[in-house]
Amino acid sequence: MGRRFWPLVIRVAGLAALLWVYPYNTDTVLQLSAQDPADRDATAWDARSIAILLLNNYPEALDGASRAGLRDAVATYDRGWAAIAQVYNQRSTLDPERVQDGLRKGDGLFRVSTDHVRAILAGLPALSVGGAQTVTTGNLSVPFGTAALLLKRQTLNKPLHFLSRRVDLSSPAARVVNVQSDKDFFCLLEFVNPQPALLRSELAVMNGPDLLGKVDLAVTVPSKYSLQVQILDGDGRPTEAAVGLYSSGKRFLVPESALDFSASGYYYQPVRYRESARTRYWPGGSDYTLRFYVHGGFTIKVPAGDYRLLAAKGPEFVPVDLPANVSPSSEANLKKLVLRRWINMAARGWYSGDTHFHYSRPTPSANEPLEIFSQAEDLRMSNILRMGDGRQTYFEQYSFGKAGRFVQPNFAFVPGQEDPRTAVMGHVIGLNLKAPVRDLDRGYYVYGDVFDDVHKQGGLAGYAHVNTYANSSVAYRDMTINLARGKPDFEEICENGNVDTELYYDFLNLGFKLTAVGGSDVPWAGLPGESRVYVRGGPAFDPDRWFVELKKGHTFVTGGPMLEFTVSGSLPGDDLNAQRGEKLKVHARAMVGSDVVPLGRLEVVVNGDVVRSAAPSGHSAVLDFELAAEHSMWVAARADGAHTTPVYVTVDGKRHWKVDAVPALLDKCSRTLDEVDALIGQKGANIGPNRDGSWENADSFRAGSEEMRKQVHEARETYQRLRSEWQAGNSK
Repeated sequence: MGRRFWPLVIRVAGLAALLWVYPYNTDTVLQLSAQDPADRDATAWDARSIAILLLNNYPEALDGASRAGLRDAVATYDRGWAAIAQVYNQRSTLDPERVQDGLRKGDGLFRVSTDHVRAILAGLPALSVGGAQTVTTGNLSVPFGTAALLLKRQTLNKPLHFLSRRVDLSSPAARVVNVQSDKDFFCLLEFVNPQPALLRSELAVMNGPDLLGKVDLAVTVPSKYSLQVQILDGDGRPTEAAVGLYSSGKRFLVPESALDFSASGYYYQPVRYRESARTRYWPGGSDYTLRFYVHGGFTIKVPAGDYRLLAAKGPEFVPVDLPANVSPSSEANLKKLVLRRWINMAARGWYSGDTHFHYSRPTPSANEPLEIFSQAEDLRMSNILRMGDGRQTYFEQYSFGKAGRFVQPNFAFVPGQEDPRTAVMGHVIGLNLKAPVRDLDRGYYVYGDVFDDVHKQGGLAGYAHVNTYANSSVAYRDMTINLARGKPDFEEICENGNVDTELYYDFLNLGFKLTAVGGSDVPWAGLPGESRVYVRGGPAFDPDRWFVELKKGHTFVTGGPMLEFTVSGSLPGDDLNAQRGEKLKVHARAMVGSDVVPLGRLEVVVNGDVVRSAAPSGHSAVLDFELAAEHSMWVAARADGAHTTPVYVTVDGKRHWKVDAVPALLDKCSRTLDEVDALIGQKGANIGPNRDGSWENADSFRAGSEEMRKQVHEARETYQRLRSEWQAGNSK
């Protein structure tokens, strides 16, 4: 099924969140529909993997149309997996026809994606093999350490295989390519370890013991010269940064001194780079999404020619995009990059943080590379989360509580957890923990008990991935139970550089208070701080105060723009008592530091409706106006990729809900609770396992089912009281 390409998945942000819940597992699909041909699905995965390999490693082999086409093919495949993921996640509550519709949709998109990749590869230059006696000649230039050629066989009129094989040019014995395919194929040959004196190389292309043909290559290895790059902050001091170095053919190049991710934990790959195509403040376009991490600079040997240097250090710095020419004269090959702040949010009393950052810290020595990783994105508070599922845990921390912290004057690493983490009830994050909270025997799926245990030790707990109802994390199920019971402290509404408010607004409009946070979900969905939360603090960074202020809701989230927002002097998260008709003074400002981050309209929303907006002028947009307090309400500011926690305005002691929306929202909550009751009634029959036997734990679900039923009943009583309150307030 193409597992050999698994390391490449990390580079594609578009599928990251789905693969995090649903790594490609043909068996899972077959459990749902026996008509799904496993081989066809595996072929679609392999075609996608070849597309990613070409896009990320060998862009010089593609013209603009081919690059765009392969990106579209990958996106089409990802939409197919979105359809299948939704079916898998909600199959216990879907009728059989809807299950089949979802699977057919996914399968259809797989076919379209595969056909698209096939058509693009057929238009690329390729070497052919067609028989044991054939000798194909070709030219191979290896300027950057690796090179690729496309090999094909299209003589059997059988379904295609999409393959990738490596050839070590330093070893004559390794110059045998075994495609292991009785079908027609496209095989991307990757050549590594070129030798400067190498002039020719002969490859034997095999299918098992059978010779398919030979390839005779003329090999060229150009001379290389040193490029030295210094990276400084605005005060002239060496600093950490995320950097991209690209050739004129858009090849991404990585120095040996770049941060190595091989010891970072589960799902990280042993490479020296990361990717996120969704970072709003990164200066590259769709062809320049890879980057590496260094402190103070680097030196790399490359052929003479023109290059592009990109660098960024989080959204508070102006990104850098510079040309670099490398010539045989080493004296001219020195480049200086200066990263300057356009805004200092800490000086304004706002401290950045990432509430969803996975990184293995088995010993304190792990803090050293983690410091480069986090400070290259200018993070003050990094919540480093151990992760769990119904079977095991990942990203272990050497300690929790004060002993597990790594605190410096301007930043801190604080251990926490993403656990429980299920495809049945969603994902929970625990912050500032003294010890992990995990009890499979008592009922891993009873999240209300987890919230209680986190709070007993002084920690904070909330939901990850608070997106739409169709999102694969199904956070809405447990939110419907435990928001009614007053358990969570926050909701992660900013992820992948974007803000999603559908589910967030529904519960705000029922009168609940919801603190907004943002997290990157490294290593799946992005880079540290790509989605972040700013928390109001004091004159100096204090980790303990950071958590206190987060609990108060003094936050805004962002993927790039900075926000200012007050209502009559009250900060996001504050309660404001007002007299009916009182004029409230609203101030809102959205700001960016360069044209790299697009700034859309600044909007002020009341109970989810836009009451005032402003187009940007240059790099900012401002709103100052008076808002009449005619009723209780929540008021927030937002811009594209940024959102504040609301200010909660109370008039005449009434709830801050959206009155005309309450009946429909309560009906939605009732249906969700019916959904959970149905899951309980099935006694875990439709729960997992996934990912080759891991992830879910039906026994643990059954162990906690009666307690969950009680908590569902408590939630129903709360919603019934709200319905009665609404009816009393709206009766004539």
